[in-house]
Amino acid sequence: MAEKKKKGFLVIVFGTIIGFFAGILLAPKSGKETREEIKEKAEDFKEKLDDFKEKAENFKEQAEEKITEGIEKTAKTIDRIKEKASEIKEKISGEESSQKQEEDLQEQEENEGSEDEIK
Repeated sequence: MAEKKKKGFLVIVFGTIIGFFAGILLAPKSGKETREEIKEKAEDFKEKLDDFKEKAENFKEQAEEKITEGIEKTAKTIDRIKEKASEIKEKISGEESSQKQEEDLQEQEENEGSEDEIK
């Protein structure tokens, strides 16, 4: 998709340049006037190209900042999820441990009850 946009942009730029020069060269003016006009148009084009370059650089910087912010936010979210997962795991482990202790106590009481019956 980006490749198509890039090609389209280049086609527009080159088409504009070719049209510009064709118009100037076919216009009924003297050589000196034509050269001056070409020089002025070239300077205008250079200024527009410089403006475009500056805007593109600003856009790139903003995009990089947004990407960096997104990465940082994602990393923080992942850390919070890991912390919550650890808390839940500890809670589950604690409940399993408590359950195991209760089962061990019941088994121990049953064993003591059985030993009392044997005596």
